[in-house]
Amino acid sequence: MSAVVLSRRVLLLLFALLVAVPGLLPADAQIEEEDLPPETYTQIAFDRLGSEEVHRRFAAAEDAYLRGEAEEALAGFEELIEIFEEMRLAERLDGEGRQLMAESLGYRGRYHFNLGELETVDADLGRALQIWPAFDLDPNLVSPKLISRFEGLKEANFGELVLRIEPQDAQVTLDGVELPPVATPEPASAPADGGGETDEEAPAPLLREIPLLVGSHRLEVERPGYAPVRRDLELEAGRSVEVSLELVRDSAVLVLQSSPPGAVVLVDGTELGRTRASAAAGAEDSAVSETLMIGGIAPGAHRLELAKEGFRTYRANLNMPAPEDYQAGTLTLERTQGQIVLEGLPREAAVLLDGRAVEPARISANEAGLRLPPGSYRLQVDGGTGGIYEASVELEDRETERLAVRLRPGFAFLGVLGGDEVAAQRLADEIREAAAGLEAWAFLDRSEGSGGELLRGLRLSAERLRADREGTAARPVNWAQVQAESDRALPASLYAVAVLADDLVAEDAELLFWPAAPAPAQADRLSLSLQGSVAGVLEPLTRVGRLRRPWLGATLVDSEAAAGAVVAQLTPDGPAAQA
Repeated sequence: MSAVVLSRRVLLLLFALLVAVPGLLPADAQIEEEDLPPETYTQIAFDRLGSEEVHRRFAAAEDAYLRGEAEEALAGFEELIEIFEEMRLAERLDGEGRQLMAESLGYRGRYHFNLGELETVDADLGRALQIWPAFDLDPNLVSPKLISRFEGLKEANFGELVLRIEPQDAQVTLDGVELPPVATPEPASAPADGGGETDEEAPAPLLREIPLLVGSHRLEVERPGYAPVRRDLELEAGRSVEVSLELVRDSAVLVLQSSPPGAVVLVDGTELGRTRASAAAGAEDSAVSETLMIGGIAPGAHRLELAKEGFRTYRANLNMPAPEDYQAGTLTLERTQGQIVLEGLPREAAVLLDGRAVEPARISANEAGLRLPPGSYRLQVDGGTGGIYEASVELEDRETERLAVRLRPGFAFLGVLGGDEVAAQRLADEIREAAAGLEAWAFLDRSEGSGGELLRGLRLSAERLRADREGTAARPVNWAQVQAESDRALPASLYAVAVLADDLVAEDAELLFWPAAPAPAQADRLSLSLQGSVAGVLEPLTRVGRLRRPWLGATLVDSEAAAGAVVAQLTPDGPAAQA
């Protein structure tokens, strides 16, 4: 262990002791995280160390070694070896980690070889071969003397396993470590005319030559569609053991890819696998998954299904008459979606879906549409001074929901304030029921969520609004601020909040209304009794105002014959005639 790693461990032990034993630290002493290097925390919490960080550390140590900064490189490699060993003991060291651990041991062996510490060299290189049997030294980067010693080390302590396996794409596991697949030769192409046979013989099974430490080893060979083989081996120093295995076919195999990845594969209703994103893409939403091979399927007719949330289930019939591999190719899943069609949508209007701005696709001059996954949505159309429209939509797969957009002034109900929860709930329900009959207004129920947040932000409580009415409030309500903040947070034309008269048992309430700017910034108060129905409380909002203008009692004509308007007709006794 290097002095660098040792000093860090001493620091950690000292810190733990000081924290664990009261009184060892002075009252004003403080130890912060910055007192220890960040690498130490990563080393301690090795279980949270990601592959990217491990590769970064290895690359930094390797770069330092190649630059000739051997001491810095050694510290990095020793720390990595310690991390890898912790992972190995926790059974978290995968094939990639074993390879990096062997490479780190190799670099440390090269460092000690330059110092003439040959026993340490033999220990590191032997350990590297034990961790990763395929480990080797590059003769172009290492001195011939070290290469010779490494080869002698393999001859003295290692044997060689020669594997011939059929089928060649079978997965080979040696002592619990999966070996990388071998490259298979390209199949011979058929003659262009489609007739005759080639003179080439079928390729012989590929060889795998693997150096192994002397002693007992466990070999396992598996491949979907074949019975697995497990065999115990004994290797002697300097000897070669050849193993030829031909797996026995025991079932049909389905070979497929899915687009997108992440689909559950079911055969006859039983889940048999899940497609994964390709390693090259590295993301679940990549276009096409890795190839998935599913064995254990009895020959015959079967029902295939691919299921993924947010997509329509893919279904097909399988005909697999013999125990062979069947290529299904790439199976594409379609997204589940419905459509919302907005009829009469003004081009300048803003559309929000669950509070998020969206841009519907124009279907015609008078219609626009949104294609969405099935679910519940809250849709809002904001036409500015033209008014507002809101609707709740339950959308099913393959369903088209048509909404007639009618822009009206927005009436925002912010909720009921007061401690009598029963009375508050009843009053809120009756206000909602009454608002459902408002033809001239778009009712915006903001009583749950945004309305309460707005009232809390403005510090409009039941107590303060009651005191403001009675003129006893320590700080009167600033209705100009209330109007401005309401317009900003919850755009509407009119706002209302109800205030119970009592927090324990309320028999009366008050409904406060205030308009949006530029109308006067003040609240109108409407008292109501909770003893009977309050269905008529919103009745004033049902009245449609009429446009009125002063009557002149004259018909005026604009003519070039005169400098001003010409009086063409007068109504007897009218204002113009009297004038």
